[in-house]
Amino acid sequence: MAAFETVLSQLTKSKTKIEETAVYIQQHDSQADTLLETFQTAVNKGNADHNTAIFYLLDYVLANYGQLIFCNKLPNVLGSLLKSAYPGGVQQEEKITKLLNRWKKKGFMPVQAVDDAISNINQPDPAPTEATAPAAQAVKSYLFKVQPAFPLQAQDSTQLSFQLGDWLYVTHEVDANWYQGFNDQGATGLFPQNYMNMSTKALYQPVTMTAFGKRKKSRFDSTGMEEKRPNRAAANRMLNWSYTRCCSEEAEPQSYDPALPTAPSTVMGSQDQRLHVFVLDLDETLIVFADLLSGKYATAHNKDKTQVQAVGNGLADLIYHVLDSSFFFKQLEEMKLTTIADKAGQDDGRPLSAHDFKSDGFTPDNELLTALRLRRCAEQYTAYRQLQQGPSHSVTRNYQSTRPDGISLNQGDVVLLEDSDGAWCRVRKGQQRGWVAQDCLSSIASPEVLLEQSALLPHGTSKHVASVLADLKALTADWLGLAQRLLEALSKQYHAKFVLVTTSHLLAALSKLMVFGLAKHFDVNDIYSAAAFANKDELFQKIKASNPPDAVFVAIGDGKEEEHAAMVTQMPFHPVRSQADLKRVIRLSERHALVQ
Repeated sequence: MAAFETVLSQLTKSKTKIEETAVYIQQHDSQADTLLETFQTAVNKGNADHNTAIFYLLDYVLANYGQLIFCNKLPNVLGSLLKSAYPGGVQQEEKITKLLNRWKKKGFMPVQAVDDAISNINQPDPAPTEATAPAAQAVKSYLFKVQPAFPLQAQDSTQLSFQLGDWLYVTHEVDANWYQGFNDQGATGLFPQNYMNMSTKALYQPVTMTAFGKRKKSRFDSTGMEEKRPNRAAANRMLNWSYTRCCSEEAEPQSYDPALPTAPSTVMGSQDQRLHVFVLDLDETLIVFADLLSGKYATAHNKDKTQVQAVGNGLADLIYHVLDSSFFFKQLEEMKLTTIADKAGQDDGRPLSAHDFKSDGFTPDNELLTALRLRRCAEQYTAYRQLQQGPSHSVTRNYQSTRPDGISLNQGDVVLLEDSDGAWCRVRKGQQRGWVAQDCLSSIASPEVLLEQSALLPHGTSKHVASVLADLKALTADWLGLAQRLLEALSKQYHAKFVLVTTSHLLAALSKLMVFGLAKHFDVNDIYSAAAFANKDELFQKIKASNPPDAVFVAIGDGKEEEHAAMVTQMPFHPVRSQADLKRVIRLSERHALVQ
């Protein structure tokens, strides 16, 4: 990183110089840890003007390249950077205080992370105590750490017991079947290799154990919301905000060897009638989208960046079209909605069929008109969802009913099949029901056809949508198909309810689910946006409180934010940070082994 040290040492408060340095960071953000170490060194060496320039640079990076891994790691080191740059505190640094307040206001960084950083540098370091003094600590080394794919109760005193989500630290490979190591509590013992999920394997980082065997905790990673949409690039950041990480394709988890200790026995899903609430993240968990636009996916998988971003932009165009044409996005974009029912208390229940949305004098502060728009959005999403749940059929020709209990249809209409009797089918179109000749119907299921036939996308665009989704499938090795398989497996094996918690705008989440063909799995009232929250902890707690107390909860996501929220609410957490992770969760789901 000598080159970056040189670049940073020459940094001034010149806008041009800051932009040039920001471009360098954008091109080298895969080395985030080293970059941040260099920042730390720079503020230790720099004078007041140089330190201020560094924080101007950080502000520029956060505002323009908010998807960088570099920015995701910044909250953890912000306090250290501030303390090095301004050891006397930031109260007298008016410009820096304004920057920090701007980061909180614009959502560049969680409010708590900034407040903690300021608080920490304005307080003296605590005096060593018996529990924190160096004499009471020992640093344990290990070869690598790994998480289990299955829980295990130790068979004897030489073995370690572990649960899903635990970290086990390998100190020695005893043989081809067993590891020797320790856990976060400091207990040591043997554990079988075939019980490990090797896609979680991470190489050595120092682990500090206190005299009482407890691991020292650090603040979890978190990033903030992106700035509102001033241009196309910023708009994509607003749509896509999610934990961004390198989607490296990791090795498949080891297959089960029956000669080793037996894994948990499979229980048939039909025998378990408890409600299982699966709390899922969207971007980079069920769909690959944000990483296409940011270029992360291209870098991680050695793909052509222009081609990858073209696919991402194609998807973004479709998402925005649905948002603008059907979800009043231009009027509701600035609202930080948590659920579709946020304004239900202001809805007067009037029929929407007679309401003129184009000339009703809408203003953002009119809660009644906002409530009516949200109800229309819910109706649009639910109608599409019902079509996707099907069986849905497209009318292949104009059909004039000849039966008194029939219904006339136009070519291109989409109907739901309710019953059949030989050459006749009873169908439903909206609120109309009736019998039609079977030969005028063609079965459909693909999201692109449903989007067009539901008038959510312009007529004649289904082939273009199909082409974009085919490019996505080829580019990502059918990640979306695997996500569909996961949701189907969970539905089959468990009495399942799916809840989505996303950092996208709520309406953007609805549009994404429709464009990617996942809407049939998520009721509109079970979709949550964390846009108005510093993290997902509160939403997870709200979800848990709104479901039966005896329900079983499981969280699945790609970010540390979901992992922390799951820990706070005591939900088992399954990470999906690579396609290998996704396949592992699918295998566990299909064996009814995801939930213990």
